[in-house]
Amino acid sequence: MAYFDRDAFINEVLDLIKTTGIMAGDHIAPKEGGWSSGQPGKGTYVGYTALFSGNANFTASVFCPGDYDCQMQFSTRTFGTTRKQADDLARLVRSVLVAVKPDAGEYRTNLLYCSQIGANERMDDTEPKRWRVVDTYSVSMVPSVPARSDALKRKNDQEAFTL
Repeated sequence: MAYFDRDAFINEVLDLIKTTGIMAGDHIAPKEGGWSSGQPGKGTYVGYTALFSGNANFTASVFCPGDYDCQMQFSTRTFGTTRKQADDLARLVRSVLVAVKPDAGEYRTNLLYCSQIGANERMDDTEPKRWRVVDTYSVSMVPSVPARSDALKRKNDQEAFTL
C-alpha cells in the first residue's frame, strides 16, 4: 500500500490557511486568536479557525490496481464575536481550502470539497458571547503514479530477495 501521511496533509492544509493571514490552530485556538488580553471582553478580538483531522478510509483503487484509494474527512471550527464575523471568516476559509490540492505522503488529492457547511451557533459560555461555525470537508486521494511505481519495485525486490 502506498504510504499515507495524514499528519503531513493536515500540516499542509494548516499552512495554506495561515498563508492567507487567517489565524489558524492545530486542534486548538492559535496563540494570536481570540481576545488579545486572554480574558473574554478585554481588549480586541481576533477571529480564528481551528483545524481538526478526521477519519481516513481506504478502498481498492480504481486508478492503481493492487493499491488503495483514500477517503478522508477533516473539519474547521471558526470563531467570531458576531454571527457575521464567524460566517465571513468561515466563508474565507472555505474559499482557500477548496482551491488547493495538498498531498499526503505518496497520495495526491483528487478532490477536496466542503461536504457540510455547519450551522452558525451562538456560544453562551463566556461574556461577551461568541459564535462558531463547524464545517466538514471531504477529500478523495489516490496513490501518486511514482509512488505506485516505487511500491511495485519494492514488492518485486522483496519477492526476488525471498526466492
